Amino acid sequence: LPSRAGLSHVVFPDGHPFNWVLQLLGSNVHLPREEITLADVLQASGYRTGMVGKWHLGDDPSARPNDFGFDYFFGSLYSNNMTPFDLYRNRKVAFEDPADQTLLKTLYTQETVDFVRRQDDAPFFLYFAHNFPHIPLYIPEEDRARSKGGLYGDVVEGLDDSVAAIVAALKAEGTYDNTLILISSDNGPWFQGSRGNDRGRKGDTFEGGMHVPMIAHWPKGLEGGRVIDGISMGTDLLPTILDWLQLPAPQDRLLDGRSLRHMLEPGGESPHDYLYYTSIGQFKAVRDQRYKYHLRRPVVTHLGGLPFGIGPSKGPWMFDMQSDFNESYDISMNEPATAARLRQALEEKQQQFRDNPRGWIN
Repeated sequence: LPSRAGLSHVVFPDGHPFNWVLQLLGSNVHLPREEITLADVLQASGYRTGMVGKWHLGDDPSARPNDFGFDYFFGSLYSNNMTPFDLYRNRKVAFEDPADQTLLKTLYTQETVDFVRRQDDAPFFLYFAHNFPHIPLYIPEEDRARSKGGLYGDVVEGLDDSVAAIVAALKAEGTYDNTLILISSDNGPWFQGSRGNDRGRKGDTFEGGMHVPMIAHWPKGLEGGRVIDGISMGTDLLPTILDWLQLPAPQDRLLDGRSLRHMLEPGGESPHDYLYYTSIGQFKAVRDQRYKYHLRRPVVTHLGGLPFGIGPSKGPWMFDMQSDFNESYDISMNEPATAARLRQALEEKQQQFRDNPRGWIN
């Protein structure tokens, strides 16, 4: 979880006033060097590791992708609404600010394909984190009006093109059947894009801000054509991959994730009793397979054309996610024992973090 690394907010380029505020508040403005990434573990295990796209974990010269297990990096250090928007190849600027973002699709796709082609018979790991569909949105001229979803839809179809090109490269190299492809997102949509029937959007601990798709594709390792509804989080990816590869996890720290191996293989269940939702470094909600409990919280509402919203505090609330995935009807008074159990689980997690925020094992 971001709180483990002391990252409570989005970080900005070096020297930005907001970073000074974060540091005054005791937050980090880059990923601490003592953190271990999936790329670190795989690199140490003989994998060739590459990253294409958005890093956004700080621009400190000692805490960039090449310092965290990536043999090769091409991309930006920040989201594409920040300046300077340079594109780096490893530690050097390849395209100076302002890099032409209409070229991002072409550049990123070619970089990923080239990385796949360079690997020969060596095992490899590629992390592809596209800047889009974060705003501002850009497309090459030939992609304009290709979808029925406006500019946003055009950009998303361009992302599909990138995935198709990677798949084609894997097939051409003969590695497709034994390559695990994982596709997901870091959060729900912001102003545009659909969050389905979920409540809320990016930045929210309602499901609309947190609930994202995950696709796992591995012809030799997973039975396809299935939809799995067990609860899981992005923190589960590292322990899942280590489990499949039979690699040991770091022994000096707690992992917030759990291996999804048995859930993704036919017949398994979620390894989680609870999922914990954080925002701005604080625990805000908890859920099990069926119920979700929110602490009392501000809920932003907009009134009659005003150019701002207000956030009166409401709750605590509990929702039945089986029948009310829109989180519209509080049933905590109907099932007080369930609400008490979830609140206790959340309070225990909060206390564990207060006692050992970095998760070190003595």
